[in-house]
Amino acid sequence: MGRFILSLFVFFVLELVVLIEVGSAIGALSAVTLLFLGMLVGFTLVKMRFASVLKALQEGRENDLSLIFLPLAGFLFIFPGFISDVLGILLLIPACQGYVLRALKSTSLYSQTSFTRFGASRTQTQGTPAEHFEENAKVVDVEYTEVDEDKRKPQ
Repeated sequence: MGRFILSLFVFFVLELVVLIEVGSAIGALSAVTLLFLGMLVGFTLVKMRFASVLKALQEGRENDLSLIFLPLAGFLFIFPGFISDVLGILLLIPACQGYVLRALKSTSLYSQTSFTRFGASRTQTQGTPAEHFEENAKVVDVEYTEVDEDKRKPQ
């Protein structure tokens, strides 16, 4: 957790440095205008796609990580700064999306996490979740209670 907070702090400092440099190069008003336009683009992207992504995940229609690129790019545009805007632009490019997907699929986190309409759950299987099911197999969500036969009341 400490590394994550340190990473956020470093990212914030880099955003400030780049903002100051860009502001001194093109003018403060121009830099603030660009940031404001980026935020408007971000709000538009999030509004356009985020609700449909949540609905698709809740209905279990797709278990595809590529659904999150547009809302994630929108959130990066909303975050004030030029580095996050560049990262948001990169996430809108299909070639970069493919690269990110390949990088995520090669990590053990992706191979152990399945995304369902009830949230993300971790399993001990390796490979993509689709490799562990037969084609056209039906997946059933089940809850159960284990009953100890010795403590069961006689009827």
